[in-house]
Amino acid sequence: MVLEGYILEIKPKNYYFNIIRNNLKRRQWEIFVEERKDYDLAEAGSVERGSAYTSIYYYFSHCLYELSKNPKIKDNELKKCILATKLGNVFKSVEIYPEWKYGMNGVFFWTKIQLLMSEEDKGTIDRMRSFVDLFVELTWIFFFAAITYLIVFIHKEEYILSIASLIIFIIFSLASYNMAVQSALNFGLYVRSIFDLYREELWNKIKSGQFKKLDLLPEKKNGIVYLDTFGFIMSFNAQNVVNFMKQQKNMFVISRIEINRNITNKPLL
Repeated sequence: MVLEGYILEIKPKNYYFNIIRNNLKRRQWEIFVEERKDYDLAEAGSVERGSAYTSIYYYFSHCLYELSKNPKIKDNELKKCILATKLGNVFKSVEIYPEWKYGMNGVFFWTKIQLLMSEEDKGTIDRMRSFVDLFVELTWIFFFAAITYLIVFIHKEEYILSIASLIIFIIFSLASYNMAVQSALNFGLYVRSIFDLYREELWNKIKSGQFKKLDLLPEKKNGIVYLDTFGFIMSFNAQNVVNFMKQQKNMFVISRIEINRNITNKPLL
């Protein structure tokens, strides 16, 4: 949660957290504005415009989603969707994809789609997620190693070694963080593809009642479905879930390439 920036969002009243959060969010906002400017200034249909959009799509899809809902949204409102870290924005972009493209709540329907995935796809998802977790853990290991060795060498009055060890471990920590971000991007692309490929099968099973037969939906109480997701209890009317999925029948798969091809000749929202 720290590297993704969420811990900074849930402690807004803490003075020190607030300073760090605002500075980091300001940097992420500047990156978004710069990429958006590059897109607007690039020639329609050019590689530069497609590259700028792809970068925004990878890191700031949640901002594009807000712009698609309200093209006249003010910057002060748009800034609220930005998280403080690059890794957090990558994950938020992945989470918003199914809602943006298909009107599906990504958190709610992900657990259902996982039950439909082939063993090969499940294995691939697990491996890609493990790479993200590995590099996140290495980021923290190198970070704490930098602090530990700094304290130890200072205590021994080995000041040159303390500075050298600090620099080396900080470099390793930053390199691990960048690898975590890249792994998260690859993981996110695969998650998007999973929603593209399995949403029709998901709709068919809900329509035919197979979810109920297979006991794939959470237990109902008085017609209400209760779902515990990430520690939050959410309630859904079971019939509303079915009706909602019926609206997805005529949706079609939009690949990242098709999105880029369609958007490069239009102004950014």
